[in-house]
Amino acid sequence: MNKKLLAVAVAGALAAPGLAMAQSSVTISGILKGSFDQFSIGNANTARTGNLSETRVSDHSSRIIFNMTEDLGGGLKAIGQFDLRFNLDQTSRLTADYTTATTTATMAPSVNPVSSGNNHVGLAGSWGSVKLGRQDIYYVDTASVLPSSAHIGVTSQPIFHSLASMNASRTPNLAWYESPRMSGVRGIVAYSTNPLRASGTNEAENDLGTNSRKGGGVHAKLDANIGNANVFYSFVNAKSDYVGGTMAAAGDSISTTQNVTANQKGQTIGGTYNFGGGLKAGLGYSSEKQVTVSTGSTTKANAAQASIAYTTAAHTIGYEYNKVGDKSVDGVSTQGSNAKSSAFVYDYALSKRTNVGASYFVMTNGSAGTISPFYQGNNAFGGQFKSLAGEKYTITSVVLRHAF
Repeated sequence: MNKKLLAVAVAGALAAPGLAMAQSSVTISGILKGSFDQFSIGNANTARTGNLSETRVSDHSSRIIFNMTEDLGGGLKAIGQFDLRFNLDQTSRLTADYTTATTTATMAPSVNPVSSGNNHVGLAGSWGSVKLGRQDIYYVDTASVLPSSAHIGVTSQPIFHSLASMNASRTPNLAWYESPRMSGVRGIVAYSTNPLRASGTNEAENDLGTNSRKGGGVHAKLDANIGNANVFYSFVNAKSDYVGGTMAAAGDSISTTQNVTANQKGQTIGGTYNFGGGLKAGLGYSSEKQVTVSTGSTTKANAAQASIAYTTAAHTIGYEYNKVGDKSVDGVSTQGSNAKSSAFVYDYALSKRTNVGASYFVMTNGSAGTISPFYQGNNAFGGQFKSLAGEKYTITSVVLRHAF
């Protein structure tokens, strides 16, 4: 629920007597979400050593969102958003692998960057809105109908968007236009001057110098509400700035490893349908590819998704299945590179804003598959967790979510 924190009239007379008054407001909203989990590794790869299970407390991308609006008159508004993401239990884990860190400084947890959420500034009117900033695009476009208290690890992105992941997070350096919804139809077009990142960094531009490739990316989405159905089509084509040498230029601190993210291209189509009586279902399909910058090698994969949920009174139960087929590299199929996941979720609404849930999630890789569950591994799945070929991962959790 949005609560108005501040609503003030800014008198133009303060600057020049007789000018009209502009209405400005700030609202605060957000979610707090955490869980108690049991995480385990099955069918362990022969290269894996050590423990195969653990209990943990996980944050679920908790956030406080500030939305700002000013009425400029004539139907035009200035808009802005600051989305502060934080972890309930701790900040990010070690800044370096604990096996190689040698100083106290490198062993200390690092603070999450305050710019980590969906942030923007823009203008809006009856014609739609235009914004500048950073935003979740493409990887969030799925046909999932699971309840909001589902463990964040059940998110379908690693399988459904395995090659065009768009950072599995916000896309930086973004400018986008969102149309008004007309006859149920809405369109979004976006352009990023450098859309891909490495190691969770907030990548800035790195176009200067003779050894640099200018990055860029486009995104388009069309969705329509048709009766009880919502259908969508989403497309992305992105490449990062790339540094060909060890440094962009003399004295530049940006290394090659920060700019070697593969080119990504993907499209997904899907939809959800409300059957009434508390029953909803969704189906989705994606086709994606990556192109390695240094070699031009192309990897392709297709994935499918099915999701269903039923609500009665305060109770919701849901199930979701995702599968990606074997990937092909330069036209040759890599046998066993597939993966699939199943999620079972139960949600109980304690109120309109507070839910408690339980979920069971299992992800199974093919003999050559190395996909791991979703969400910044440092907090949710352990700072040193890495998937190995052929393994199975299981998350059993109890989740508490409060929205405000």
